[in-house]
Amino acid sequence: MPGHSRPGQALRSKGAIVSGSYPDCIYNDSRTGEHLPTVQGKRLADRNTTVAKASITEESLESETGQTPPVRRDPERTQREILHVAVTEFSRHGFNGARIDEIARQTRTSKRMIYYYFGSKQGLYVEALRQAYQMVRQLELNLDLDSLEPVAALRELVRSSLTYFENNPDNVRIIASENLLLNGAMEHSDPGFFELNRSAVDVVESILARGRASGVFRSGPDAPSALDVHQVLSALALNRTEHQKSFKAIFGRDMLGPDAGPHVRELIEETVLRLVLSDADQARVTS
Repeated sequence: MPGHSRPGQALRSKGAIVSGSYPDCIYNDSRTGEHLPTVQGKRLADRNTTVAKASITEESLESETGQTPPVRRDPERTQREILHVAVTEFSRHGFNGARIDEIARQTRTSKRMIYYYFGSKQGLYVEALRQAYQMVRQLELNLDLDSLEPVAALRELVRSSLTYFENNPDNVRIIASENLLLNGAMEHSDPGFFELNRSAVDVVESILARGRASGVFRSGPDAPSALDVHQVLSALALNRTEHQKSFKAIFGRDMLGPDAGPHVRELIEETVLRLVLSDADQARVTS
């Protein structure tokens, strides 16, 4: 009967191989080797009907199409590649300017596959933003700051943060874009963003607690909180990278250049330290 296949038979349709077991539910993308659900397949899934993924052997593909089957992609690796490209696309063009077609082209996937993994353009954007935050948070957790004295630990945190901002402009820019363009991804997504970024404050709090206990950091009601320190560091690090070109054009100082760059890094480092050092340790530590 036209439009249907016998069990075990595969049909060729616009470059896709359709499973004979569920001809209207699963197709195999010949470009990527991924098994993806059709609209009918999603409808069945919505009705709590289990749709089995097609099991297509290389022999059956070759016999039906006369072509060598595509290499099957690792789904997790594919998603990582999509997110990596998406961060760059969203950071450079914003949410409205970014194109899913371009992300699909660069990752050699398809729009259908991207929507299958992330649901929508907004879903992809939220995950790309989450990854940008996750990378810097993971960097902080990997520093092993507990093995350093409090002052040295805070210096290392500042230096590592500045280096990260400098070496990962796309990750930084997508975060800045979220704030400037008011996309609201963090406001309207799951509370995971708070949990993900809570570690940034926890890392600083651990350093401050040890410094206060040893008397080298300020304590009491007027002492800066861990959130205060994180906010100052983030603002200064972001200013250094995102305002580099305008600052250079107006004032002639390249905050990332070989001449002024080291001075600006030291300036930020000393600013953060002076924020928390006790009066007795100000001159001794920063001299």
